[in-house]
Amino acid sequence: MASNVVAIVGENANGILDVQSRRFMDLLPAGLTGHVLCLSDPGFLTRLDALLQNGIRFAWGYAGVGARLAVGGRNVWEAAEVPFISVLADAPFIMPANHHVRSAWVVNGYIYREWLDLQRAQFRAPQVSALLPLGVIPNPAAHAPWSRRLHRMVFVKGGADPARQRAHWAAWPPVLRAVLNDCADVLAAQGTGPILPTVQACLSAHSLVLDGRKQLLFGLLHELDTYIRTLRATTVALALLPLGATIIGDGWGHLPPGRASVLPGMDAAGLDALYADTQVLVNVTPNLGSGAHERVLRGFAARACVASDSNDHARAHLHALPSFHGLDWHGQDLADRLAALFHDPAPYDDRLDAAQAWVERRHSPAAFLDGMADLAALARMQGVMSGYALDAA
Repeated sequence: MASNVVAIVGENANGILDVQSRRFMDLLPAGLTGHVLCLSDPGFLTRLDALLQNGIRFAWGYAGVGARLAVGGRNVWEAAEVPFISVLADAPFIMPANHHVRSAWVVNGYIYREWLDLQRAQFRAPQVSALLPLGVIPNPAAHAPWSRRLHRMVFVKGGADPARQRAHWAAWPPVLRAVLNDCADVLAAQGTGPILPTVQACLSAHSLVLDGRKQLLFGLLHELDTYIRTLRATTVALALLPLGATIIGDGWGHLPPGRASVLPGMDAAGLDALYADTQVLVNVTPNLGSGAHERVLRGFAARACVASDSNDHARAHLHALPSFHGLDWHGQDLADRLAALFHDPAPYDDRLDAAQAWVERRHSPAAFLDGMADLAALARMQGVMSGYALDAA
């Protein structure tokens, strides 16, 4: 069997997907050789063709990048009979086409159960979809003593003005504008979790059914998802402003002046070093309840304290960890709790082992790589069982 494993990457804001892809390819087990190909590289197709000729065990890409790659109107992975694993951590309504690829050789690997459930309920893609473990690569600088770290409290997140985004809804048709505003008001008063149930209830209250027009439903979900995430991030950033915290990310021009340092976004290659030199890493979570954001897990791997909005997963699994501080992002006490944590003189050097051990046990990089290999084997099995297809001769 072929020994090459190929990661396909595109361009994104801070290069995080490229960095993560390369690091995982460096961790492949013996007997496999990893390659990272960038779609924007002028020699991309030449390199891919050479690897296809040599043989590829499986290919993969974050956010489904590369899943729809076609030559001569035919899906490359279908034509070559090479399994491709779409590693999908974001909501399916953000880039719907990458979650619905008409090829038996492309498999959807979802990091969070909400997105798999949404696939089943609303997308019904003609391909295999399954859960995929979220792997976290150990931080090589995690040994740095917590008490001697340079940064007291760091929030790494891009920003945007939620009021400006909401103002754009004035151009939407009246009935959709009413749904957007009603949903936004309800979601802004809720803790972190899935938004779909609220959106469905609001659509029902407005006697509006969009299931037959998926582009309207997905567009509505994307608007609300973006708005609530932006509002949550801005709420946390405003709570950090009076402190000597550090906010790193582009798009924070709407913040008023404060004591916090607001710095431009940084290259993802430097995040491990930053996290390992930080005492308290602040996080906001996407609109889901079944898992933790990778910033939380990488904070644990760096032996930092983590302060993050709580969801169902955090309440069930993280609140018992001594270095985790669960917050209600919409709570009246958010600023006071962050301030108390910022000024707390207690050392955490001896309270970090549990979280580091938890992430190593629950989110090993080997589990992620093995999960992709299992999905690749599943894709190959479809060829063996082709006689069971409904349209088989």
